Amino acid sequence: ELGDPVCQQLHASKIGMIPGVTKEKQMAEMLRLLHAAAAGGHGGASVKLARAFLKQLPSPLPFDSVEAARSYRKAIEVCAEPDAYYGLAQMLLNGQLDPEAGPGASTEELLREIVGYFEAGAIGGHEYSAYNLAVAHLYGFGLPRNPRVAMEWFLASKLPEGMHAASVGLEALGDFEEAVVLAEKALKMGFGKPWRVKARQSTGSGGAGGVLLHSSWPKAGGVPYPPEW
Repeated sequence: ELGDPVCQQLHASKIGMIPGVTKEKQMAEMLRLLHAAAAGGHGGASVKLARAFLKQLPSPLPFDSVEAARSYRKAIEVCAEPDAYYGLAQMLLNGQLDPEAGPGASTEELLREIVGYFEAGAIGGHEYSAYNLAVAHLYGFGLPRNPRVAMEWFLASKLPEGMHAASVGLEALGDFEEAVVLAEKALKMGFGKPWRVKARQSTGSGGAGGVLLHSSWPKAGGVPYPPEW
């Protein structure tokens, strides 16, 4: 913990294992270490602070969307942290953050910004971002519909939900053989099993809960809405 951001972040994650320390002291020390690690340039620590401010992780910190967004942007600034791009996209979708175009931005402007964050996260290897970028391409959220590109991003997500979605999409496109292969792969990976949903809820996208795979996309009359598995 001698001023090294990585050590500070790791120490923060283990505070709860120290015997004889009250819950209040554990939380206070964890936050102190996370703040120190974030100040030292650790993107993961900034992401955890953002989630704490959003009450997605246990914390005595008050809900503060402004501080959460600032922490996410800090993580992007220092290391282009993929989880931070995903976090900003979700904040925009949940109405917790004003778009860059301002409060009066159109739905299309809002969606383009959201998709931009998902794309940046997906390029950085973020599985949940890749899945949601695929959904955007498939349903035309913020960009023209392109089922073929959507299938590529579903596969890039490497998630069982992505494998299943790609299977459904390829079947609709007439590629029945590959659709069967992907459907079987999704099942082997746990798609549709109760434990899979619980695993997503407990681990989220980065080893901590509080991060959902499915997004709250805007609903429009007569337009199909993405399924949630």
